[in-house]
Amino acid sequence: MSGFREKLAKRQRMARTLVCVGLDPLAEKMPECVRKRSQTIAGGVYYWMSGIVSATAPYASMFKPQIAHWEAIDGGIKKLKDLIAFIHFSFPDIPVFLTASVETLLALRDSTRLHA
Repeated sequence: MSGFREKLAKRQRMARTLVCVGLDPLAEKMPECVRKRSQTIAGGVYYWMSGIVSATAPYASMFKPQIAHWEAIDGGIKKLKDLIAFIHFSFPDIPVFLTASVETLLALRDSTRLHA
């Protein structure tokens, strides 16, 4: 199995693109038509982001969600996992690069210490 860099380089060559699609939802920016389709904000965000994934996949070299955006949504981490599974299933040749800010990593570290 190849590593991330090899998979990304292969995708860039195959699709002839360097486009990185950020998947950083802000619930307050969710289109109203999407908001109405779901009973929860997290469900609406998943529907919204999966639509962006499907629409941009032909042009994407990778998808890059920022974990802090998903953590800010009640149920967001579960939907982020669902979205990554959707990408891996539907577009297996497009890598996913999950990013986190230093503040997010420090908060995760500190919360882990409290529970350890």
